[in-house]
Amino acid sequence: MERAPELEGERYKIYPARDERILGTVRKIVRGLSHFHGIQSAIRDDHVVADVMRSPLPDEIVDAMRYHHAEPDVLQYAFISLGVGHDIRSHWILRFFERTSFVVAHFGSSEAAAQSATTALENGINRD
Repeated sequence: MERAPELEGERYKIYPARDERILGTVRKIVRGLSHFHGIQSAIRDDHVVADVMRSPLPDEIVDAMRYHHAEPDVLQYAFISLGVGHDIRSHWILRFFERTSFVVAHFGSSEAAAQSATTALENGINRD
């Protein structure tokens, strides 16, 4: 949380993409849901990349996703499993409390996940 002087009173803003604890929790949720939905079990944390949703995923991915929820007002999520023949094994969208959305990619290797994060930074996608 960071103080927001532009807002009236003692107000703060939250930047979940800057907090590794939040991103780690989101990755852990996707690892558990991957097991639950039979995609893959025992996924290593360094095979998963999470970030707040900064822009929509391509329509063809979103249209192919399967939608679920734990409790509709707590966690809604959608995913697509691409299988072992792809660098990205699955894509996920998680939406918490009907307001904060994360996009998550599960990769086949830690190298592919690291390359994805490096490419995002090189393309000017920052962690703000």
